[in-house]
Amino acid sequence: MSASSDSQYLLDPRGYRQPPALTLAPRPELRALAAGRVLFYDNTKMDVGHFSALFTQIKQGMQARGAGNFIDCRETIRGKSDADIAALAARFSSMNVAAAVIGLADMGVCPAMVALTIAMERAGIPTVCLTAGPGSALAVAHAHYRAGRLCLLPFDIYQGSPLATITALANDSVDTIMAMLTQNGTALNALATVGHTIDRTPVAADGMLPFAACDDDHGDAIAFDRVAARFDELHIGDGLP
Repeated sequence: MSASSDSQYLLDPRGYRQPPALTLAPRPELRALAAGRVLFYDNTKMDVGHFSALFTQIKQGMQARGAGNFIDCRETIRGKSDADIAALAARFSSMNVAAAVIGLADMGVCPAMVALTIAMERAGIPTVCLTAGPGSALAVAHAHYRAGRLCLLPFDIYQGSPLATITALANDSVDTIMAMLTQNGTALNALATVGHTIDRTPVAADGMLPFAACDDDHGDAIAFDRVAARFDELHIGDGLP
């Protein structure tokens, strides 16, 4: 800790990191998307409950909007290493698809699904990753720290969700998916905003955390309660209750 008459500084325990800024794959125009093939990758989560209706309804909606040439791939992502995920993205790239819709990132597979989405974007495949609670927030966190931006589409569903609910949500999502796969520039950046609510204040390059002086402080000693409160604002803790 250091101090001056107007401000004090704490050593930021998070450590400095370079904020990621993934360059998303260029999106095709609607005519090019319609002329190409759209990959639908199921990581086997679509076997759960009525989740398969997501892909069924999204395909129907895309077909009604002119994009109806699909290719399906079903393969688990559980247990795949970074090298395995990179190889899977490379295999998808070799299929010469125009875009992809992948799912489902619902909990434990979220980190791997986010990694696959990043790898596919880097391979030049515009990709939308479908997520579901409680994994949607986990996917957002991983995207925030690993990519900075990503086209994630959350669904408020769980294993016991009724077919009618899943069908309605899938139908409502089609326009957003089409936009995520065909927009570029500022429109795409807005659609790919992950909106992580934690750790929004980046660590300064010098690793210090500015801290306003207060009458409760004594000399170079900062009141502990204020330190704890500031860390709480930034969601910095030791992981203990």
